[in-house]
Amino acid sequence: MELGCGASFAKCLMIIINVIFWLSGVALLSVGLWLLLDDNPFKFLDGVGVVNPMDDPLWSVAIYILIAVGALVFLLGFLGCCGACTNNQCMLFTYIVLVSIVLVVEIVGGIMLVVFKNKIDDSIQMEMKEGLLTRYMGEDSQDGDSVSWNSMQTQLKCCGAYDFTDYKQSSWYNNTNPPKKAVPYTCCVLKSTNMNSTEVVDLQQCLDDAEAMNFDSKYLHTEGCYQSMKSWLDSNAIIIIAVAFAIVFVQIAGLIIACCLRSAISDSYRAEMQATEIVHSSVHSIQVRGCQPRRATQRKYKDLIPVKHRLSIQQERSRKSLLSSKQASMDHYNRHAKERDELQELQRVWFKKEPTANWKPATVIERPSDSPRAYMFKMMQALVFNEQVSM
Repeated sequence: MELGCGASFAKCLMIIINVIFWLSGVALLSVGLWLLLDDNPFKFLDGVGVVNPMDDPLWSVAIYILIAVGALVFLLGFLGCCGACTNNQCMLFTYIVLVSIVLVVEIVGGIMLVVFKNKIDDSIQMEMKEGLLTRYMGEDSQDGDSVSWNSMQTQLKCCGAYDFTDYKQSSWYNNTNPPKKAVPYTCCVLKSTNMNSTEVVDLQQCLDDAEAMNFDSKYLHTEGCYQSMKSWLDSNAIIIIAVAFAIVFVQIAGLIIACCLRSAISDSYRAEMQATEIVHSSVHSIQVRGCQPRRATQRKYKDLIPVKHRLSIQQERSRKSLLSSKQASMDHYNRHAKERDELQELQRVWFKKEPTANWKPATVIERPSDSPRAYMFKMMQALVFNEQVSM
């Protein structure tokens, strides 16, 4: 099967795009399975005093999501690449359906983010403050929530969910006698942004400013972490939107290319079949001359056979039913001139008269598969006894 220049170019693009998809899926799937199957994938963190992320239930959820995304991307890349290489319309159709579903889910998710933006913001703020008030255990704690808060406050230069005053309402501050310091040292301005660093510019001044609720302090991060996260997202919004649109664009391009390639393959098969010369056709077989159609299109034989050949096949199939009629019997009888002459001679001998012009036997021929001799004797029996004989 030969494709045009445009279809061949689309095929090359399809293969390149989906090879990238396939490799990305393999990478994501491999990392996810490694994190899932390895008992301690973050053992290198044990010596630096950092909690193992695998102890956090959210990490387990993230791993399963990573595996699911990797498997989906791997499947899409496999279907697209193999479908394009082998010109398999079934694989391309499955690829088109799956990519369409992914696009619909992404579009619906984006619309929901825009429509329910305020509710999502409120939910995130409430969840952050609830986690800080009830689950934060201090700078030296090794539980997942405490490590996450300490790391976030160090990296984003923030303190608390809304602001640094949230810590005075936390269980970490109130459940200790005497009370702990007003804020953890990760809320103070550090000399280094390393999450394991404890070198504060001025720890005592930071704690004094926190007790005095000095929002203009130079030694204390006064901005809440939610606002810092939002500011970070706003500052990187162009990059995030560009990446999102690039992903969607690649998916749409792959979808359009797959549709065009599948249509070109179908047209090529049809043109190839129409150019095939049918030498002979029967009920059980079709003999052609020229290019043979592939197995994938054998089910389209009936549609591609010219009308006159389809009619001949139908006539072949209905031959027995047609010959059961009287007219068909006479047509079959008239084609055997020699046998008819022999029967007329028998009539002259036995009845001593010339056969009439409209003479015909009193039987109905139903099975022309009989040999000519058997046919003649059956007709002779019909002439002698003038009755219908079962053939």
